[in-house]
Parts: sequence; C-alpha cells; structure tokens
Amino acid sequence: MNRPYRVSSFAGMTVYRGSLIRGIILALSLTLCSPLFAQPIDEAQLFQSTDSIQKVESSDLSDAAIEKESTTFTGQLFSRTLYSMARSGHWDSNSLVSYSQANIFMDTRLQRGTKVFLNIELSQLASANATLGSIATIREIFLDFNINREIYIRTGKQVLQWGRSYFWNPTDLVNTEHRDFFQLNRYRDGSYGTRVHVPIGAAQNIYVFLSQQNATNIDKIAVAAKYEFLLGNSEIGLSTWQKRNAVSLYGIDFSSRLGDLDIKGESAFSYGENTPRVRMVDNTVNLYTVRGEWTNKSSLTVQKNWDWDLPERISLTGELFFNSHGYTQSTFANSQLKAALFSNTLYVPNMNNQWYGSIFSTISKFPISEMTLGFNILSNLSDASNITGCSLTYSPLAHLTFSGYVYGYWGDPHGEYTYAGNSLSTEVSGTVEF
Repeated sequence: MNRPYRVSSFAGMTVYRGSLIRGIILALSLTLCSPLFAQPIDEAQLFQSTDSIQKVESSDLSDAAIEKESTTFTGQLFSRTLYSMARSGHWDSNSLVSYSQANIFMDTRLQRGTKVFLNIELSQLASANATLGSIATIREIFLDFNINREIYIRTGKQVLQWGRSYFWNPTDLVNTEHRDFFQLNRYRDGSYGTRVHVPIGAAQNIYVFLSQQNATNIDKIAVAAKYEFLLGNSEIGLSTWQKRNAVSLYGIDFSSRLGDLDIKGESAFSYGENTPRVRMVDNTVNLYTVRGEWTNKSSLTVQKNWDWDLPERISLTGELFFNSHGYTQSTFANSQLKAALFSNTLYVPNMNNQWYGSIFSTISKFPISEMTLGFNILSNLSDASNITGCSLTYSPLAHLTFSGYVYGYWGDPHGEYTYAGNSLSTEVSGTVEF
C-alpha cells in the first residue's frame, strides 16, 4: 500500500539544532538510564536471539562420529484477500485483491556444526479479473560453519537480527527490508554477505558483517560491526557501518527492565546522510543530500504483560520513533514532491517523517482458547495520519491458522496513511505450516 510525507528545508544549523538536541537527549537518556532500570536476570537468556550462538566447548573426532547428516524440508502456505473501501463512498472506487504465497525451507545439517539453509518464496497477486503478477524469490540461502566452535561464520543471503525495538530498528544497518505493519510476521528479504560471530563467554558477543549488497567490486563492499556486552544487568550494543566514499553510521542500543516493564531503545547517528531528500526551491523540486550535520534516528520501546486467569495473557507494546531530519509535514499534499519521492525511490514507509508512534496489543486465548484478539495503532505524528487495526486469529489445529483483520485510515486526508483515499479495509487470510 502507498503512503506519504512532507518536505521541509534543513539548510542551516540553526534550523537543525533543536532536532539534534532532542535526538541526542533521547539517545543519551536511553543509554545512561538503562543500568538504573536493571533487575536481576538470567545472563544465559540474554543472547538467545536467532542471531546469537553461544560458545560451546571444542569437539574432537568422537563428536563427529556421533553426528548424523540430515536434510529436512518444511514450508508454509499463506493466502489473503484484501478489500479496500474508498473514502469517496463510490463502489467503483473500491478494490478487491487476492494474494497467495508459499515458502519452502530446506535445512541440511552436516557434521561439525555445518548447516545449509534455503528459503524459496513463490507469490502471486491477482484481482477479480486477472493475475497481476507472479514472483519467485530466494529470501535466504546461506552456509553456516565454524572454526573449532570458537568462531561462527555464515555466508550467503541472510536476514540478520539487529536492533532491539519491536517495529523500528534504526541500528539495523544491514537488512534491506523493514517490518511491514500489515504483515508483521512476513519473511523479509535477506542481504548478501558474510557474517562472523565471536562469542566471548556468556556476557559478550562480537559480530562483523561484510555486505556485498549492490557491490560491483571489492572496494564497494560495506563493513558492519557490532559489540554486545553487559553493563550491570543491562545488555548494551555498539555498532558501526563503514563503506568507501559513504557517510559512516554509528549505533547504540540497550535492553533492560524497570519493575515489570521491559525497556528497549536504540539510536543511529551519522555526520550527514547517504540518501538524498526532496524539497521545493522556487516552485521546483530539488534533490539535496545532508552534509556537515549530525543526524540521528532513535526508537524507544516499552513492553508489559498482564496475567488474566493465565500467565501473561495480555501483552502491550508501545513504541516511539524519531528521525531528526525527517519531513515535519506531509509531502503528499504536493503532487510534485510526491512524484519526486516515488520516481527517485526515496520514499521509505513509516520512516521519512520526523515523529512516529505505535501500539501493539494482544489478548491470547480470547474469546475462546483457540483465538487471539489483537489491536494495533500506527501513527505518523508529524502529518497527523493514522492506521488502526483490529485482528482475530483462530487456530483450530496445530499449524493451521485463520485470521481476520479490519483497518481504518483516519486523520489529515493528505497524510502518509490517508493520501490514497482509503477509509476502511478488511482482510481474511489462512496459513498452513508443514
């Protein structure tokens, strides 16, 4: 679905100073306050994300003798039908679209911790009268191996689990795709490269990623690195991204607790930007690139669970995102700016404006044990446009799920989430895993 923005000029340090100060204060407060929030936690659980591999003792030939090679195939079939109703109220302005997707996974385990993984995705988009397109995509294909179980290496097309926040991850300096509000569990497209992971005990991790994405020669390879460690009882991460003839990026993130609240935050900084922006100069669209100014993108996430007859039955996640050089108003009110954004592929959904907020909530086993009720809000605070989503999922059998969604679009009619003219959309979908 399409969405918008609005351009403002950032030509001088005076204009920028207020945004920079707010961003720095937000980032520093996230970092400096994290130890104060800490509660005693199990250190062994701190690095159990899919991107972390714990250090294990070195094995000898007897280990290899008992390892068995195997190949397993699993998959997922997903189908959804989306009906969008226009704000105009005319039936001929409404639309009905169907989407089908199949993911096939191959997982081959060899000896000495070596693994080959493949995720092939087949998708088809269709309207009532015609097939709009079919696509075959390799989402991920990589090889895992290790050196004496001290250094772990993954090479190929892969999705890295960088960033701690739920929806916005400004310190994710390597992935090509961001999360989709309408398909939060969608498999994302991986990035080509080689990741090296060095765990240091249970309290530290070092990651290096050599990104070959869009690299036409060896000097075009980008290097990203991350260092995770414990500060008190809080987990902290420091990261950087470097590429020849490009502005360097730096990131900091943390995860901690305040009472029964999970607190997570992250911030990415750069002295200038690598991506151009658009603005109006003398009634003409102008492309410009920020240089010689500090910019930052930051997110803060607060999560809480409540018991209701069952442990942690109710879940609530609130998140705030700030982009210091984001557009302060919608760019979609101006047809020239809107055209420039799309024609130059400069539109990044849910990130181009300065302030965003979101709420994600679920009640599990409600109203019956096989159902889950959800309510989500995504808000562009800069241009006053919003999406409200309500969902109900039903799992009558293991690996079989049916879902229904209702989305409402409201706020400024020229905002990011409202400019397309939709007022309401409904969706039904089914997922089978095997």
